[in-house]
Amino acid sequence: MKMQGKLFRPVKYRYLRFLASQKGYKTSAELAEAIGISTETLRTRLNDGTAKGASRWRLDEVYRVMDILHEPLENIQLVFPRDGRDGPEMALKIEKAAHDGANIADGSAKKIYTHSIGREGENVNV
Repeated sequence: MKMQGKLFRPVKYRYLRFLASQKGYKTSAELAEAIGISTETLRTRLNDGTAKGASRWRLDEVYRVMDILHEPLENIQLVFPRDGRDGPEMALKIEKAAHDGANIADGSAKKIYTHSIGREGENVNV
């Protein structure tokens, strides 16, 4: 699948990364400190299954991330998709928001993404 002139490349936890950057966490070290885990642990969580020694998110970490990013628990499946990968449709929406300068602080990205997106199985409906 093509995405803005380039081949689609799945990125693990794309929406989580997008939300974190919009909330001002520019580095994984900043986000790890806010969650209360080491930078290396965060990197293994974000790269779950691909990094040596990678491990899955623990439930307490998931709740802390949701609190830190001020995301309602109803959006947990968007922030933490089942295998960590957003579908191509969601990836396009996130890229478009980033490109358009959507800002979580003023609510524009939240309005675009969390209120207008519903999931049925593995399909994303807008």
